Amino acid sequence: VDTTANARDLLAASLAEQGRWAEALEQDRTLVDGGRADATVVGRMADTALHAGRCDEAATLLSSVPADLLRAPSRGRLRATIALCRGELESAVELGEAAVRDALAHDDVATTCASLDVLGRTLDLLGRHDKAAGALEQRVSLANEAGLVSSKLHALASLGGHQLLRGQPVDALWEARALALETSSYLQLGWIELNLAYAVQFTRPVAEAVALVDEAVSRARRFRLDILTPLLVAPAGAHSPLHARACEELLAEA
Repeated sequence: VDTTANARDLLAASLAEQGRWAEALEQDRTLVDGGRADATVVGRMADTALHAGRCDEAATLLSSVPADLLRAPSRGRLRATIALCRGELESAVELGEAAVRDALAHDDVATTCASLDVLGRTLDLLGRHDKAAGALEQRVSLANEAGLVSSKLHALASLGGHQLLRGQPVDALWEARALALETSSYLQLGWIELNLAYAVQFTRPVAEAVALVDEAVSRARRFRLDILTPLLVAPAGAHSPLHARACEELLAEA
């Protein structure tokens, strides 16, 4: 057993989960160069490249995996995501809907949830907001029923972002925050609280907004999260009506 390769595999997966895309790609490239070019690794690389905005690299990686080594639902979901990344929105909708059907047919709940996320985001960009909400709500429901905590957290965060942009009550973001705190998912929590910071500033007393974002910044500093810089800008906005000096200090740190 190649313990070094196994350790690198786990490290790459962990880095990708934390949103450290460049580092995850570097680890996976080392695995591939060492002969570990299986469907799991290459598929993860394609996903990571997409998160990093490297659409063409993701497409090249996906095409390098033989059809019999990567299940149809996963391949379909990646193709839909590549189309979304390239701005080919109508194609992304068609591919996303097909990926959802394939994943449901294979009883693959995790891929169904991921495909619904791609579909929901694409529909939102096309202005089909009701259908987007339906896809995102379906993802929350499926993830909850299957006990997929990480997927449910991502689903609630996506639905909450949709609610925020539509000017609706951000109930999903508050639920996502509670789940992230319960599961110690601090990176996801940072992004959730960033969105909440903007929502709270305009819907609740300023002091409440300041308290929320100050707590988020403190946590990001403690765990050295990459989201610290955008989080520093959010509390600057919250502080500005009350404490100009605090606002200036936060912006200077950012």
